[in-house]
Amino acid sequence: MAPVWLAGAFPAERCVYHHLTEPSGINASLLRSLRPGGVLAVVDFPPPFFFSRGSFRVAAKTVNGEVTGSGFTLVRLIDDWPGRGPLGSYCVVFRKP
Repeated sequence: MAPVWLAGAFPAERCVYHHLTEPSGINASLLRSLRPGGVLAVVDFPPPFFFSRGSFRVAAKTVNGEVTGSGFTLVRLIDDWPGRGPLGSYCVVFRKP
């Protein structure tokens, strides 16, 4: 059973957020698509320290800024979850106000 804060999360593919070339447009579309109180979970990998945002991973801090900038509210950042894999993926959970 999913944790209460993740119940009804928007089903999305894992580890693709870093490939988005227009994250603000996608995030705005997701915001319009969800009902008030709807949940969006983004799972991706952090980049090595010498990389910034691009097609090679994205930092959780960047995801948080981009998604909250589109109108979502941050619920939780999870960076120590089971199944995160050798690349140390994280999950950032947001809610539509």
